[in-house]
Amino acid sequence: MRNGDLATGGSGPGGPMGRGSRAGYGIVLLGAASFVVSCFLPLQPTSNGSVDPVGVESLFQSFMNSGATAAAQAGWLAFLFAGVAVVAAVAVVGIRRDPPKWTPAALAPVAASWAFTWVGILAAQAPGTPVKFGYWCILAGVAVAVAGTVVVLVCANREVHQTASPAEVPVEELA
Repeated sequence: MRNGDLATGGSGPGGPMGRGSRAGYGIVLLGAASFVVSCFLPLQPTSNGSVDPVGVESLFQSFMNSGATAAAQAGWLAFLFAGVAVVAAVAVVGIRRDPPKWTPAALAPVAASWAFTWVGILAAQAPGTPVKFGYWCILAGVAVAVAGTVVVLVCANREVHQTASPAEVPVEELA
């Protein structure tokens, strides 16, 4: 890649962000997919008021079996899947051959807000409640997506510092 390619929008090996960054976007997509699948795995035992659990319920089932109206169920679906859909959409845009320059900067806050929300929800649910396999899979999916985001940001930062010095980048590109 010649100097200035990143600043001028040119593409080098694997696109403007380089191969490592594309791998990062793939890791984000893997984490997002595992989160979605995990929402359908057993999360915690359900109870009929006694000490013995009646069955095991997934996160999806616990929201959808709440006896709520159709509008409330649509809200629960949005709550479960809208955040991860935005994270996945940005990752899909970023994994393309010539992704826009804004994708690493967009992925960071989107993934962070989604991850903080779910870590908070899972942390609030864990104390005193026996959790099942699905709980740990949801947490792992969020962690993998965050790790992929870190890979994207590190690689994008490395590419910027390796390909263009501040003297070579027009002032408009720095803003």
